[in-house]
Amino acid sequence: MVNGRCHLHGGKSTGSKTPEGKLIQKMASWKHGMRSKEAIAEAKTIRQMIHAYREELK
Repeated sequence: MVNGRCHLHGGKSTGSKTPEGKLIQKMASWKHGMRSKEAIAEAKTIRQMIHAYREELK
């Protein structure tokens, strides 16, 4: 190459620029969603409901 770098290994990636490309990049390592913000919030709500129920039983 003119700049002295290999075109396959020499340059840094600039990453995705479009919203669709960024979403694809974000979802590439998504496995099951158990640690997503939504799943964590749902688990917290369920724990609070269980705690409140147990307090009612006392």
